Amino acid sequence: MNELPRPGDASGAAAHNAYQLRYYERRPAPAIQPRQTPYVRRHLDELLRAASLPRGARVLEVGSGLGRFTRLLRAEGFDVAASDLSATLLSRLRDEVGAGVTVLEGDVTELPRRTTERFEGAVGFFVLHHLFDLDQAFAALARLLRPGAPVAFCEPNGLNPLFYAQIALTPGMTWRGDGGVRHMRPAVVLPVLRRAGFAHLRCDRYGFLPPALVGHAAFRAGERALERLRVLAPLRAFQVFSGRRPGPGDAPR
Repeated sequence: MNELPRPGDASGAAAHNAYQLRYYERRPAPAIQPRQTPYVRRHLDELLRAASLPRGARVLEVGSGLGRFTRLLRAEGFDVAASDLSATLLSRLRDEVGAGVTVLEGDVTELPRRTTERFEGAVGFFVLHHLFDLDQAFAALARLLRPGAPVAFCEPNGLNPLFYAQIALTPGMTWRGDGGVRHMRPAVVLPVLRRAGFAHLRCDRYGFLPPALVGHAAFRAGERALERLRVLAPLRAFQVFSGRRPGPGDAPR
């Protein structure tokens, strides 16, 4: 692919999505298994801080997978509609989370044709770098959101070289499956949000350590110390891209 896919490349999108389905359905990765850890909790807290979502809001979660973050969002008081490309993963999510959760199957670009509901926010965790066309994805999200509704997506930092080492060295991970990490940079993602009509755009970076180390309090304290070093800010491991659909109180653009 080029920097971003060409708009309207339907055959490319179909091939990409078919590969992503195989990539996750044949071996649900440990990273999407539902369990709560300090590492997972940090991602949730950072995203909620960036999104400023009121408790009780009706939220669309993009790329919910097996419901790792769906459970936590519901526990925080949000009314969640879980969406994913994979019917298999959504079926398992409903079995484990409960029939009360709304599920929407399909690529995010197809969702405006599958529901008339308008949400109070849209969130996602480590899903953007798996999408084929970010411009079409955020254009679809803009249609799915109420005026003033926020979007917030937690992603790896594409400027951190450790993610490329992880893809190369981790059994089962492939460049075709996770290579979209290279697009996860403010210079790429924030203009996409702007083109889709979102405003109040931000990229907030945090964290340095892998899950095994974040589970220990001493290492978490060390991570916080590293985060205070401004010189290392561009290399923080994770980031939340956020914005807001303009509402009645926003000045004309």
